[in-house]
Amino acid sequence: MGNLMTTVKNIATFILLTINFIANGQTFEKTFQGWWASTSWTYDFYKDGTYKRVSFGHYGNTTVNGKYKIERDTITLLTSFKNSDGTVNETYILDKDSMLIDLNLRYDYAPTSKSGQNFYNSKIRLVKYPQIRTDKQSVKSELESVLNLAFNSSIAKQYYHFDKLPKRRLLFADYYNLKANIQIDSVKSIFKTREKISEDFYIEFEDINQNSDRIEIKIKIHGEGVSIWFYYIKKDGQWIAQEPFVSEN
Repeated sequence: MGNLMTTVKNIATFILLTINFIANGQTFEKTFQGWWASTSWTYDFYKDGTYKRVSFGHYGNTTVNGKYKIERDTITLLTSFKNSDGTVNETYILDKDSMLIDLNLRYDYAPTSKSGQNFYNSKIRLVKYPQIRTDKQSVKSELESVLNLAFNSSIAKQYYHFDKLPKRRLLFADYYNLKANIQIDSVKSIFKTREKISEDFYIEFEDINQNSDRIEIKIKIHGEGVSIWFYYIKKDGQWIAQEPFVSEN
């Protein structure tokens, strides 16, 4: 009986140590590959806590080497991610399907096998607010602030024509879990499901990518035949607008 209890205690201790090891700094030997922007991207992670990212294609033939750590399902790159033109980022997550996901760009990468051809077309994953829910009011407020900056910009305001068309409303199609109060002068936003919108003029969000230091917003203004891509970066606590891109639909 004593030997059995000792064995059980040893197993329990081993499990606890293993859990702690996984949660705090585990490394592994794994390769992930993806394809986006006409470029192949390969991430090699090594047990010694180093990684290598190799690309070839439109973005060029590049190699980035650095160090990383793992905490639960999150891989944090410790070095060499700042000067990569945004193609290498600090935080990645391991999804339940074993995919590697860039939390900044949201592109995913597939684990490779030792046999056969490894080629995967990356997909943009829904891993952040507003595509998924959040309880962080600061995240919601930050996005609402930038949305008001974007929709009150001179670029966007030239397509509303509220002065000439007083019956026109600031109507938005619902977008995932987005909750925001947007106001243009005295005109306040109204959100509806796409199926309930009968007006020709309304605004559709094509994509929102919110990060702590930059936010991208892509919209389509129905009834005006234009799409606008807004890009804001945070500098010294302030959101600074970059040159927006406007295209005709």
